[in-house]
Amino acid sequence: MSMKNVFVIDANAIIVASKHYYHNEVAMPFWDFIKEKILVGEIIILDVIANEILQGYGWEAEWIKTISSKYFIKRDSNAIVLQYSKVLETLNVSPFFNETALRAWSEAKTADPWLIAACLANGYTLVTLEKSTAPLDERSPISKPKIPQVCSLVGVECIDTFSMLRQLRFCFK
Repeated sequence: MSMKNVFVIDANAIIVASKHYYHNEVAMPFWDFIKEKILVGEIIILDVIANEILQGYGWEAEWIKTISSKYFIKRDSNAIVLQYSKVLETLNVSPFFNETALRAWSEAKTADPWLIAACLANGYTLVTLEKSTAPLDERSPISKPKIPQVCSLVGVECIDTFSMLRQLRFCFK
């Protein structure tokens, strides 16, 4: 029996979809599908991501309100907090990132390390639209880590929205 992937989704995957290619006026089946997958636990929204979306003023902020907060995974579980520490320690010891990177990712409002930590704690796949800007090079440490870069260092699978939709077999009907 094969296990299904569970996907932890970054706020940008929701916000960009709403604003650019799955506008609610023409693509409600997409939003219904995403909500259904959240309700059955195939897509995970962390509380910090729900809060980030709720701070916006677009349609996606109204949409996220239609999902009970009981479906948002709290980032303060012991397993996630433990992995969060490991993500920050990876940034700290890695020659690819500088001290500014660690400080930025250590801020409470920064969701990226929490997303990765949730995936590490549970074997989930991370869904984001972030892209690595350049190959990691220890001769030139960077101050703004991208999610895919850190995922590759800690062993978390990181994919984009379209890859997730293919795996979940989404199609417009």
